[in-house]
Amino acid sequence: MNEILDYATQKGMILSAHPTADDDMDKLCENHPNLIIVGAHPIEGERFRRHAERAKKYKNYYVDLSGGGIHRYGCTRELVDMIGVEKVIFGSDYAICNLQMYVDGVVRDELLTNEEKRMILAENAKRILKLN
Repeated sequence: MNEILDYATQKGMILSAHPTADDDMDKLCENHPNLIIVGAHPIEGERFRRHAERAKKYKNYYVDLSGGGIHRYGCTRELVDMIGVEKVIFGSDYAICNLQMYVDGVVRDELLTNEEKRMILAENAKRILKLN
């Protein structure tokens, strides 16, 4: 797997990861510090906290909003406050989750500034995908 991840790093690819074991995710971040890793499903509680800790510790780790958590009032605000808006990526987990719910979860969140919404919905992804 390391060869594949090294190749992905060389090609500027991004790994979308669905963390199942926190220790394995930490090792992945440590062993591939130049590979951009976007962790999905922050949900809540311990999983939410571990995503945030990882994003703070590793410059190459970002958190997307997919798969749960956004439906909890203040969850996105808390994540932004914990790791910085530049590390939060829009994600919906479509077709399993309702795409409109996730869009509205960011657009209608009165706890986020318009600039934070713009960064989450577009600018952060453009930056890590090198589309700017």
